[in-house]
Amino acid sequence: MTMPKAIVTLFFSGLLLLSLFLWGAGASQEAVTYIEIWVIVAVSLIVHLAANIQRNWMRIDTVFLVSYFVVFFQWPIMHLYFELFPLHGFQAVALEHIQDIIAISGIGLIAWLIGYNLPSMKALKLKYETVQNAAAVPFVFLILLIVFLIAAGPSFLSREIYTTAATSITNTVEGTAAYLLDLLEITARLSLAVVLYIWATKAKAPSLVLGAVSAQPWMHIAVLFAFCLLFLAAGERGQVIMILAGLAIGYGSSTRPIGFGLFALALIGGFAFFSLVGILRASLDGGAQFGATFGYWELSTNLAQSFVTLGYAVEITQSSVPLIPGQVFFSQIFGIIPFGQSFMIPLLGFRATEVNSALLITHYVFGPTPHSGLGTSIVADLYLAFGLGGVCVGMVVFGQVCQVMQRWLSGDHGFMRFYTAVIFAGLAVYIVRASFLYPLKPVLWGLLFGALFLALGSRRSRS
Repeated sequence: MTMPKAIVTLFFSGLLLLSLFLWGAGASQEAVTYIEIWVIVAVSLIVHLAANIQRNWMRIDTVFLVSYFVVFFQWPIMHLYFELFPLHGFQAVALEHIQDIIAISGIGLIAWLIGYNLPSMKALKLKYETVQNAAAVPFVFLILLIVFLIAAGPSFLSREIYTTAATSITNTVEGTAAYLLDLLEITARLSLAVVLYIWATKAKAPSLVLGAVSAQPWMHIAVLFAFCLLFLAAGERGQVIMILAGLAIGYGSSTRPIGFGLFALALIGGFAFFSLVGILRASLDGGAQFGATFGYWELSTNLAQSFVTLGYAVEITQSSVPLIPGQVFFSQIFGIIPFGQSFMIPLLGFRATEVNSALLITHYVFGPTPHSGLGTSIVADLYLAFGLGGVCVGMVVFGQVCQVMQRWLSGDHGFMRFYTAVIFAGLAVYIVRASFLYPLKPVLWGLLFGALFLALGSRRSRS
């Protein structure tokens, strides 16, 4: 029997207040200890899991929490208890702010748990829908794929794209090719959602006839294979992880529960795959072999590298760098409009490096001519935007969004809600090391694209 949501929310709210008090004391009196932080984090996770006991472990909340732990807590544990610290070039700033980083990360985690465990809103009526015209999506994907490869050029499928200065520090491709890549990702997500919805509806409402699309799911499966193979050939991991995460979370949440054992194996396999692709890519330039430096920590060290971004976010807010509240959100907001960043940002008198937390941090560290990018993280983004208060409020809101998306993944609230949740589930691993508003563009563009190609018909299941 699970605990009532109201009690869980009150518990986490009290824990958040305690954490804010301890962090405030630690900031001024150096009174907070790492043990106190670890205890608070551990208790929070235990209470959350106890309050959300389910047969299915492959959920948005569990995957997000694993990713969050890796990004914000793996390196502190490696350094404090195993005397390992991967990014030696950034060791000084990380050590200087490590107590703040751990405390802010812990506060952000508790705030997210509050949002996720808030009592649910009014339940939606059960609804299953027929999905028509989805057969056109694979053909659209094929056209976009051809045009994208032409626009991106041959360097996309070779290691040249990682070793030349012609590429952006934040994107593999730029300009028109970047927008074509967005559309390519949207079609792949749409095909994934169609396949998962067919499986979910067959499992829960077998009397519902889905029409021609149910007889041809292989076309959409072919799209997913082609999409993953394309990016594996290019040495890219993000897009493949997006599809695999969406597939695993969507299947476990809508069709067949995935137990803890398979969930753990999938996570280990996912981290191993993520690291293997990076190592193979690095080996082309004479990179080290797996485990040569940090042993099995290297399964997730690449994901954990975003830890340092929060340290720089703390340093930037304490420095003389001028910031207005929310300015680092402008890039994601204007990015919703095609080419909107190109004219809106200069119109407001900003530079690109001032309205994007990843670019702001990279510019702060490397200067105006960076040779690579440090990226960002969801907590660093919120901290740069609105400080510690922004972390608290933003993570509560994000936790509530994650709860809604997880409920929509059941597949019995209509296809468009399910499609939105599949998009979001695909980002569950990556969002921790991305901007707070990063999901806006994939979700909004995806819904628009889906509305253009799909016609939905509501029916009640007779099963």
